[in-house]
Amino acid sequence: MLESVDTSIRTEKEHYKECLPWLKTGLRELQQHARETQVPVIVVLEGWDTAGKGDAIQHVTEVLDPRGFVVHYTTVPNSQEREEPWLKRFWERLPHRGQIAFFERSWYTRVLQERVERLTAPSRWKRAYKEIVHFERLLADDGYLIIKFWLHITEKEQRKHLKAARKDPFRRFTVTDEEWVRHGHYNEYLQAAEDLLVETESPHAPWTLVEAADKRHRRLKVLEEISRQLREGMEKLEREPVSPPSSIQVPEEGPPGGPLDKVDLSHTLEEAEYRARLQDAQLRLRMIQHEAHRTKVGIGIVYEGWDAAGKGGNIRRLVAALDPRGYTVVPISKPTKEELAQNYLWRFWKEVPRKGSMTIYDRSWYGRVMVERIEGFCTKAEAKRAYREINEFEAQLTDSSIVILKFWIHISRDEQLRRFERRKEDPHKAWKLTDEDWRNREKWDQYLIAVNDMIERTSTKVAPWTVIEGNCKRWARVQALETVCDAWEKAIEERNEAS
Repeated sequence: MLESVDTSIRTEKEHYKECLPWLKTGLRELQQHARETQVPVIVVLEGWDTAGKGDAIQHVTEVLDPRGFVVHYTTVPNSQEREEPWLKRFWERLPHRGQIAFFERSWYTRVLQERVERLTAPSRWKRAYKEIVHFERLLADDGYLIIKFWLHITEKEQRKHLKAARKDPFRRFTVTDEEWVRHGHYNEYLQAAEDLLVETESPHAPWTLVEAADKRHRRLKVLEEISRQLREGMEKLEREPVSPPSSIQVPEEGPPGGPLDKVDLSHTLEEAEYRARLQDAQLRLRMIQHEAHRTKVGIGIVYEGWDAAGKGGNIRRLVAALDPRGYTVVPISKPTKEELAQNYLWRFWKEVPRKGSMTIYDRSWYGRVMVERIEGFCTKAEAKRAYREINEFEAQLTDSSIVILKFWIHISRDEQLRRFERRKEDPHKAWKLTDEDWRNREKWDQYLIAVNDMIERTSTKVAPWTVIEGNCKRWARVQALETVCDAWEKAIEERNEAS
């Protein structure tokens, strides 16, 4: 593919001077339109060292409103980033709605530089192709415009550029020894580039090859393509607007035999046995935490359940004996204005556990297919799509040596009412009971169907759901603790055997 790119193409100076002003003016107008329509834009510039990626970004951004764009330069991950799922640092850098983000190098570093320099195991960079496609598809489905360039020059042209830069006192500092080393592996990088272009080409994020040897041609082509794809992308969004959110009419009775219909809520635990098992599990978990830190096996624990099901009390018993430096509890509530300007998974990617640590989510990304689905905070299409997106998200975490445990604490409708009434009468707990709790209770049947759908569609081999019988709080706490111990310990044993 790249061998056939004609890098001898040149643009005459007169044509360049004629086209440049109106291209830049048009691009500024498109930026304003993207801001007004709240369309987030991602521009990825990949390609060879000295191919002119920085120069292209400079000539695009010099005409833009600087309040409306951000530029990210990507290198191989540092030591801290290697402790986190590899896509996390890119999720954190996504543009807000109405903003343009330029990436000079990007998530493709995983399947290019990290691959060639053997910084990542082959199994991981090969899997990254699929993860990249999923990542870009998720963003495109959410209204992001993704524009990707590969700036191409031949090995001979790259050598010429490197030598010229070394002689130029104003550019000498831009050429490093590492770039000369990479030049020596041109053919290896060429194969990696060919693979990434083939494996990650898609209708929602196509590649544009740029013949980059001539700077005038390079600048015009990048400007033209950004303008064209912005214009066409926003026209398509106007022709096919996303339907506004509306409350989904969940049928009063769902299909028989849902997972929650089979739960035996009669389980109880006497006080003496509860105390003994709780203490044993807490001490065991403390030892597992230390071993997890050593072996770099992290864990993410999701707590979902009915209002007043006992999630808070369960979490307190879980962390009671743990080293607080090794865990984080993330309470999830209504998204902030900043979070609403991003994809719904953005705020959860920011909180994913590092290798060897624990993150506990008091409610989670599953709000998308429960409260947001029922209350109409997302569209029907978004709610339906979320099952796939969540499964892919969790698979990426488990691929990064993070154990995912998901608890649904189940109680009966009558038990919930009893707990509501007790909270209302207890001055120390009355603050926990809100009008929203009562409103949610009125929609119990709708939530029951939504939860059954959620469990059936997102309980996977790598991230299964565990339904905890919660009418007896003592039983629920011990069951959750022992499940965490078993799963985390098993993952650590598997890591030790593999190494």
